[in-house]
Amino acid sequence: MDIPSREKLRTLIVSGKIRAFIFDWGNTLVDYPLQSFSEQILFIQEFLLNFNPPILPPNLELEVLNGILQAFNQEAQDGAVFPFQKRLNHFFSQHGMSETLSYQTLSLLEQHLCQRIFQQAKLFKDAVLTCKKLKLMGYKIGILSNTPWGTDPKLWLTEVNNHGFCPDLSGLSDVVVFCGDVGYRKPNPVIFQHCLERLGVSPSESVFVGDNLHSDVMGSQNAGLFPVWIQRELSDLSPPFDCLIIRSLSELTEI
Repeated sequence: MDIPSREKLRTLIVSGKIRAFIFDWGNTLVDYPLQSFSEQILFIQEFLLNFNPPILPPNLELEVLNGILQAFNQEAQDGAVFPFQKRLNHFFSQHGMSETLSYQTLSLLEQHLCQRIFQQAKLFKDAVLTCKKLKLMGYKIGILSNTPWGTDPKLWLTEVNNHGFCPDLSGLSDVVVFCGDVGYRKPNPVIFQHCLERLGVSPSESVFVGDNLHSDVMGSQNAGLFPVWIQRELSDLSPPFDCLIIRSLSELTEI
């Protein structure tokens, strides 16, 4: 399936019609332990159960908590961002788990949660070299990503900077956009358009690379970009259109 799309991208590159490569962040450039829905539920459950000082009722049954977190982990159908602090307060109060948490407590929770995620991050070996090569080839580099549970984009921008992808002259990217910066998550086309405008390129001049079929591949396709699906491991899913599939980011500089 990826041979015609590979040839199409090669033609676009050779003709000079591609000006930018935009990457998803989590599990595309950096590996995080939150790839599946079940992994996300277990991660947030363990975090809340072990947070000190305790914020959960001591007699709360795990089955009840799991049901609450199943709903907590859902996103709006239109992709509207539900910020972490508002989300947590909403579900806690909705299920009578506690009084409304203070801003200080919510802020501390969010910071500690993100720190826990960041501690487990592993930069993929091909990420830095690929982006360096693409920048040397004259392409603009963008990072466009959702954040788990609507966590603060400022915290994630710090994480991006810590991996050397800060959007300045010494960094590996020109623009970094998270869903919280825009108010909508991928695959909503609004977030793609926002990133394109900041990069100063059109959809037809841009390649989007991501690991998620729904939000990255189909989302970028619907927004008019050229989608590339990074599959570091084989997937049983199939896109409903001809799509370039790569196993390593380094393939992008060899097309």
